[in-house]
Amino acid sequence: MKQEQQLPLAKDSTNAPHWVGWPLQLTVQEIADPQTVIDRFFHQYTLAEVRMLLQDWLLTVIDTQQDVGGYVSLCNDMVRFTEAVFMTQGNELAARVLAEANCTVKPI
Repeated sequence: MKQEQQLPLAKDSTNAPHWVGWPLQLTVQEIADPQTVIDRFFHQYTLAEVRMLLQDWLLTVIDTQQDVGGYVSLCNDMVRFTEAVFMTQGNELAARVLAEANCTVKPI
C-alpha cells in the first residue's frame, strides 16, 4: 500500500503560524479529494453512533472518573472529518495548501 504524503508542517504547526487555519491532519491526497475522508468516516460510524458517542464524550469529560481511552480514535477521526468538510467549502485554500506543499495533485 502506497504511503500518503503528509503536508510538511503537519506534525509541528508552530513553525508557521499561517498554517494554523489549514488542515493539518489530512494527507495531500485527502486535501485533493476530501470526500474520501467523509466516506471513510460514515463507513466507520453511523450517524446514530456519532450522536451517541459525542453525547457520551461530553458526559465522560464532565465525569472524569470514567475511562476516556475509547474516545481518542473518535476525536482524531472527528478532527480529520471536520478538516475534510472544511476543504469542500472552497478550492482556493486547497489549491494554496497543495501549492505550498509543492504537489501536483489537483484539488476537486
